[in-house]
Amino acid sequence: MEPKYGIHILTTRQRVLSRSLFLYLIANSGQITIPALFFYVEGADRHTLVDTGGSGQGLRENSQFGAPREDVSSFEENLACSGVASEDVDIQ
Repeated sequence: MEPKYGIHILTTRQRVLSRSLFLYLIANSGQITIPALFFYVEGADRHTLVDTGGSGQGLRENSQFGAPREDVSSFEENLACSGVASEDVDIQ
């Protein structure tokens, strides 16, 4: 039997930016929320995290377009929603 995998999309923070930055300056009004994502992959008897963002230090130093970030939830809270504790993670 093939192992089953589950992918959980999680976020710890987000930024609200002008839509015009993403639509080549043609939509001059409105805003868009951009989340900082990471993924929890379960399957094959392993718990794997895939980080798509970067270090906290790097994110603070290189704030995109000067927009403030909004913390959504902690890393541990995100994992808990998926039924996992940080100690249970096998691969990062």
